[in-house]
Amino acid sequence: MAAMKRTNVSERCMRGDCSAPARWLVGLRFWAQGHATDSHPPVEATLGLTVCVLHGPLTALADVISDQGKRQIEAAIKARGREMPDWSTAEIVLRPVDAAFIRWMRAKEAS
Repeated sequence: MAAMKRTNVSERCMRGDCSAPARWLVGLRFWAQGHATDSHPPVEATLGLTVCVLHGPLTALADVISDQGKRQIEAAIKARGREMPDWSTAEIVLRPVDAAFIRWMRAKEAS
């Protein structure tokens, strides 16, 4: 599988050389260590990556976050005094993306 490109939110798929229209915004969902998945809400984050209809279902956790990325997330969480993520519960979340959402994300990135 081709590697994911990490750039600003795009109207195009960010997977390899694919130029198909973006259909999904890739996000991450996980629970804190020591918390049951049925009794506590998960932490969800948008990763700013977009993929097309074809690549959405093929996106795996290892495609979008490396071990170094996990350590960076853990450092940011620790700095805020929060509980560490349980990476065994982590999963990819795909959210529909449309032109209005892309404009909103670009405005947010610019500010």
